[in-house]
Amino acid sequence: MSITFWCPEAPTEPHVPYPDQDPEFVIQRSTLPELNLSNSNALAILDLIGLAKNTESNYCGTVQVSQLSEVITRMHRVLQDPVERAAALEPATVNNVPVVPGQPSLGDLLNIKLAQKNKGPTMYGGGRTDDYIRTRVSALLSVFEAAKSHGYTVSWG
Repeated sequence: MSITFWCPEAPTEPHVPYPDQDPEFVIQRSTLPELNLSNSNALAILDLIGLAKNTESNYCGTVQVSQLSEVITRMHRVLQDPVERAAALEPATVNNVPVVPGQPSLGDLLNIKLAQKNKGPTMYGGGRTDDYIRTRVSALLSVFEAAKSHGYTVSWG
C-alpha cells in the first residue's frame, strides 16, 4: 500500500502514461507536484514533520492553507538537522532482522536463503537511510511550497 501527498484543488491536465503501449489511454494529472510513498515511509515522515496524530490512523489527512507555513518551517528544520531525522532512520532487514554493516549484504542473505530452500517467505526491508529521508522530505517540501504559493490545501491518503 502507499500514501500520496497532493493538492486536490490544483488544476489537472491530460497525460498519456503509456505512450508506447497504449497511446489512447489518458489520465488527468495534477499540474502541481505530488509524492507517493510506502505506508511505513509516509508515516515516518509525517511523524518527523509534526503531522502524525494521536490516533490509530494517519493514513489520510489534510493541511489547511493557514497551516502550511508552520509545516514548511518544520520541514526545513528536518532537512537541516540530522538529529531531527534520526528518529526515522531504519536499518535494512531480512525477516525483520537488521542487516548490519560488515555482515552479509541483502544479496548475500538472499543467496543463502535460496540455498537453504526454506519453504517460507523471506521478507526484505530496504531500510530508511538519512539520504532517503532528506530526498523524500525535500520532494514533499516542493508539494507544500507549491500549495502555499497557489493557496491550496495539501492532502494525503
